[in-house]
Amino acid sequence: MEKILRFFRSVLTEIKRISWAGKREVAGFTAVVLVLVFVISFFVLFVDFVVSNIVGIFI
Repeated sequence: MEKILRFFRSVLTEIKRISWAGKREVAGFTAVVLVLVFVISFFVLFVDFVVSNIVGIFI
C-alpha cells in the first residue's frame, strides 16, 4: 500500500512541474492546425479530381 501512495505522490509532484501553454499559445496552435487541415483537404480534393478525370479518360 505504501508503494501505491508513494507512486501517486510522485505523479502529483510531476504534474505540478508541467509547463502548461497559455491561452494565446493554444489559440495560435489551434489556428495553425485548422489552416493546415483546410489546405491539405483542398489538396486531396484537387488530386482526387485530377486522378478521377484521368482514369475516366481511359475507362
